[in-house]
Amino acid sequence: MAIICQNMKIKYKDKDYSISFTRCIAMLFIVLCHLLQYYNIELCWWFNVGVQIFFIISGWLYFNKEFNSIKSVIKFYFKNAIKILVDYYIYISVLFVIFIAINRVPEGMINLFNLSGTIPGLGHLWFIKYILICYLLVPFFEKIIDFCSKKQMNYISAILVPVFIALICKQFNIIGAWINCFYFGLLLHSLEDYKYYKYLTKSVYITAILLNSIQIYLQYILKLDLINIKNGHYLCEYAHAFLGLLCFYFLKNLYVNYINKNKLNKVLNVTDKYSYDIYLTHHIFILGSYSLFNNSNNFYLNLIKLIAAIILSTYILNFISTSIKTLIFKKITQTRAAVERERERERERERERESNLPK
Repeated sequence: MAIICQNMKIKYKDKDYSISFTRCIAMLFIVLCHLLQYYNIELCWWFNVGVQIFFIISGWLYFNKEFNSIKSVIKFYFKNAIKILVDYYIYISVLFVIFIAINRVPEGMINLFNLSGTIPGLGHLWFIKYILICYLLVPFFEKIIDFCSKKQMNYISAILVPVFIALICKQFNIIGAWINCFYFGLLLHSLEDYKYYKYLTKSVYITAILLNSIQIYLQYILKLDLINIKNGHYLCEYAHAFLGLLCFYFLKNLYVNYINKNKLNKVLNVTDKYSYDIYLTHHIFILGSYSLFNNSNNFYLNLIKLIAAIILSTYILNFISTSIKTLIFKKITQTRAAVERERERERERERERESNLPK
């Protein structure tokens, strides 16, 4: 236990709390987005930029992963699949049992199990499929960025690769802007020591302001339905992607330069631990047939119920999933240790055979 605590202290000491702060605000944005969506307030579609910030944070954190062999790639895939899917499948399995118990299983529930779709009240779970795709691409992204950096061709990784990602995603009916959010996070972290980095970040700000200004003008001044105009959705998606980048940098710099960190860091340790499970659990309490807001018009009472429901469900989900993940990794460690012991015994027997050979 002492070793674990010591490792935790080292982990907290080395943690980038500016990322933790940004993740916490992104989480609050997402919950607020769905709350505003329930009341049909247009601002909800701007606060859902929290999801894009999540993608960017994930990409930022996965920069410089070492993939020296196929084994290291498989280990990376397995570790991240466990991290994402254990909580996810526990959550939807519990919901499935509850739906059966009340005899109200939503149509298309099976789509949640094979990651092929969502259902009303759980529409936010599209994120799971996309983040897994991003993790799958990390080794390839790392190779591309590393190659371009060594060849002094950072402009290719910054411009041509995102275009290529968008074109490939289009062929598979995947929203390339969300994959590019992850890629941008990874890329920008890799270029942090690049001599033109400050100009690169300024170009992100300018692009974000330009794209979002165009969207606002077309959508709110000219009253155009961009989603139903041919290729109009691409403007909305990439305006949102760059807005996510702008918010990411703004929040990160806000923490570094203006936030009192002494007490906040303790809170951020907690939000880091529970943010993913909050994302999974909160939505059904706000939107869909099972919303807590459907039974009363008292906003403040509903808000208190929502906070209580999120805290309780998040804690339970995190406790169960952490226990299961601990058992999984403990079993893997025991299996590896057993294999290593068997190999050592085999090597010992081989040495004994060699020593008994006639000289």
